[in-house]
Amino acid sequence: MRDENLGDSMTWLEHLFGEKRHQTNPSREITSNFLLVSFSSFVAQGAYDEGFWNGVRFFLYDIGEDAGSVATLNMYSWIPWIPKLLYAACSDMIPICGYRRKWYIFLGSIVTGLSVGLAGLHGLTFNLQAIYMVIGCTASAWANVAVDALVVERSQDKDALVAARLQAFVKTAYGTGMVLSDIVFGFAIDWYHPRVTYYLFAFFQIVTAFFALVLDEKRVTPDRRDLNGSRISEAIVQVGDLETATVKRQFLLVFQTLMNPRIFFPVTVLTTLLSMPVASEALRIYFVEELHFSASFLGVMDAACTICGGAGLIIWAGTIADSGMRGVFVWTTVGVILCNLWLPPFVTGGKR
Repeated sequence: MRDENLGDSMTWLEHLFGEKRHQTNPSREITSNFLLVSFSSFVAQGAYDEGFWNGVRFFLYDIGEDAGSVATLNMYSWIPWIPKLLYAACSDMIPICGYRRKWYIFLGSIVTGLSVGLAGLHGLTFNLQAIYMVIGCTASAWANVAVDALVVERSQDKDALVAARLQAFVKTAYGTGMVLSDIVFGFAIDWYHPRVTYYLFAFFQIVTAFFALVLDEKRVTPDRRDLNGSRISEAIVQVGDLETATVKRQFLLVFQTLMNPRIFFPVTVLTTLLSMPVASEALRIYFVEELHFSASFLGVMDAACTICGGAGLIIWAGTIADSGMRGVFVWTTVGVILCNLWLPPFVTGGKR
């Protein structure tokens, strides 16, 4: 009876998604193991985007670096995320030990955890911080791409309600990581030392890596004709339930897709806009250096902003989603511009 109760408690999320167990292809199931891996991965990603970087900023200040060094390190850390499409293509077409997701998540999370831990342990110069962070961010990008692909695969062949619940689940995990890291890491910086945030994040990444080992995934086996030393660019790989295709052909397909004007121009414009300097980092530096806000106060403030952002998503989904994406994009952009107009008088008005 005790084992039955334990089994029921481990599969309640599966019932939430209406998933039947023991299907023929585990790579398409929504199982407890998959939900555990995805939840842990998105929590870690949310923690990286929010609370962890508060620790990095205060650690750099602690070792004598200035605001310019913080901004430079932030720029370096985003460079490995640029070729995410290439990482996705490699994950699809070059399995590791017969798996297209599991080992990418495991290795990426392990390397990220070790790099971040070493950065907190003896990254006492800017150059060491930059080296460790670039390595960790590169590995994190690989793992993140694999998790994103995993979620997409598990959403396929599901009805709209199940797919919507799955997307809500991962968004909730990401928001949970942001809110918890803002608060926990902020107080850890004030009460102990900024390097504690490195250790906490590294520990969670390593835990995520070992969760990946229990992931239910169908093993991919190459065509036997390619096991005798043929070039990897010509190797035939089996992609799930789809027909086999060469790696070279897949890369060509990715390139042709990117060059499609309907994809190339919008992606280029959005990438350029997102790459432009924004006021948020300068405003955070102003909070720390001029207004002397503590890390815990900044963490609580960031957590409140994240919760408000989540509320905005709920409002959008429930009330204005039917108005069309173009209208939503235009009016939210106008709203953001109007809300940011308070920044110049706030900064120029001094500490009032």
